[in-house]
Amino acid sequence: YALHRRSGAAYAIGRTMFETDGLCPLWVERCNAMDEIWVPTDFNARTFRAAGVTTRITVVPDGVDAQRYRPGLEPLELPEVQGKVVLGIFQWSAYKGWDALLRAWYAAFAGSSEATLVLRTYVQGVEQQASRRRIEKDIEDFARRELGVRTRELGRIVLLTDTIAEADLPRLYAAADALVAPSRGEGWGLPQIEALASGLPVLATAWGGTTQFLHDGNSVQIEVDRLVPTGQSALWYVGQNWAEPSVPSLTAALRKVVDAPEELAALAAVGRREIEKKWTWAHSLAVADERLSQIADEPRSGGR
Repeated sequence: YALHRRSGAAYAIGRTMFETDGLCPLWVERCNAMDEIWVPTDFNARTFRAAGVTTRITVVPDGVDAQRYRPGLEPLELPEVQGKVVLGIFQWSAYKGWDALLRAWYAAFAGSSEATLVLRTYVQGVEQQASRRRIEKDIEDFARRELGVRTRELGRIVLLTDTIAEADLPRLYAAADALVAPSRGEGWGLPQIEALASGLPVLATAWGGTTQFLHDGNSVQIEVDRLVPTGQSALWYVGQNWAEPSVPSLTAALRKVVDAPEELAALAAVGRREIEKKWTWAHSLAVADERLSQIADEPRSGGR
């Protein structure tokens, strides 16, 4: 809906991203109405082109404020946590892989006080109390139907469904021992890069936009079993695929938080150094500025 040419504009750039292996035809049409599309990752450059986007595609990465998100901040106080704290920050949606996470958490920590899973989550467009009730019911139903257990038998899980002030978000990362993100797809991955900047070990699916800045040298990569149909009825998902994270790989990644903290700390240190080297907003701005300078120097013929 946002990709419309503005009257009088000499050159139209659309900035967008998506989390599957393709695009719906309407998105392709809107992208091709632009002179150029900016996407944040090589992943999206490939998927957009394969979906039929024929206009120029330029990769202009997002970034992160490496001063705001940094190691050593005072941790935010979290309720009812024991042992290591594994943090998940995501919308309560199928593409974020919450079901795979619950299955792996049960396999890794059922009946254990070694770790607590803290989920900062919400149902989009739903009031906070109703959102919490929906999430609690989904967890209860999943535990009973898929695992044959009650919610309390899954392992220690704490839900944070109230809004956290923007100023407190860096302290939320500081309160955790690792971030887990078993997404089935990402266009970029905001919590993942914020956690990396915060010096926090990241456990993330090895597919999608996050592969632009995450790799097996700076994070724990959750293996992908296969690509599967999204199973979503919304127009923008029909006929597309995303990744199915491997539950055994995710389980092993979660266990590393308790069993191999030194290994995770070393990965996180590499990640922080790479953030400072190439993933700040200043680096993003430099890429955008260079491309805009090139556009300004290109000859114009009065529009498309």
